[in-house]
Amino acid sequence: MGDEYFALQQRAAKIIYSHETALFFHRLTDRTPIRYSITVPSSYKPSAMRKRSCRIFYIRQNLVDTGKIVMPSGMGHSILTYDLERTVCDIVRSRNKIEEQIFADTLKRYAARKDKDLNRLSSYANNFGISSLVHQYMEVLL
Repeated sequence: MGDEYFALQQRAAKIIYSHETALFFHRLTDRTPIRYSITVPSSYKPSAMRKRSCRIFYIRQNLVDTGKIVMPSGMGHSILTYDLERTVCDIVRSRNKIEEQIFADTLKRYAARKDKDLNRLSSYANNFGISSLVHQYMEVLL
């Protein structure tokens, strides 16, 4: 079996793994994603196959690269995903579409990490217009 994350990104260069998939890569969840969560520019038109196999989130072009990083997939190939802080912001922004247990677990695990960057989280939250929400959640956990 090949590296499906790498193969999908090779077929669609504009996708960036996000939300539950990024949580998995950053070990903020123990659940292996059933469907790939990806973020694309709002102008992107995914194929019917990608619509079936992926949970697609759209974002304005000026925000699509915020927090974008390259990291190894489970099989060692380089893939595009979002960093910890962007992933937390995505989960907060999409909190009504995320299972409650995953949402709560994500915030607790992020707050407990030694490699968290609260300044970056605050900066991203400002960019996405969710700074008061992020501050409220972090205040309870820290």
